[in-house]
Amino acid sequence: MTGKQMTAPRWIMGVSILLLLWNLIGVGFFFSQYAMTPDDIAKLPSTQQFLWTHMTTRVWIAYAVAVAAGTLGALSLMLRKGLALALSGLSLVAVIIQFTNPALLQVAKTEGFGIMGFPLCIIAIAAVQTALAWRWRAAGWLA
Repeated sequence: MTGKQMTAPRWIMGVSILLLLWNLIGVGFFFSQYAMTPDDIAKLPSTQQFLWTHMTTRVWIAYAVAVAAGTLGALSLMLRKGLALALSGLSLVAVIIQFTNPALLQVAKTEGFGIMGFPLCIIAIAAVQTALAWRWRAAGWLA
């Protein structure tokens, strides 16, 4: 490569947009969950009530970092910026921290690890976004 950004296939824009939409949904969930009142929490099933009342500051910070870095990482992919790799990697680490919440792991042990299906899906998508950023940067598609 001669310092110029190599021509990327058109499909990367579509993938980037899908990742951006996915991450924006995560931002929406973060804000809706953060704004929950005690009355809202009281209406949840008991397992979810337990998880909400046992979310530590560490988990909330990890959640915020995960959605912010993931969204900015996806936007960077869309704009073909090299920063996408660092942001996506940060999001992946934050998602892993978020879902290694001791309360969640306690619930998984008592109610079955099926409860981990959606968190594992979120981790997988964050890992795919990071892997794509890595590969696209290696291919010269990110500046």
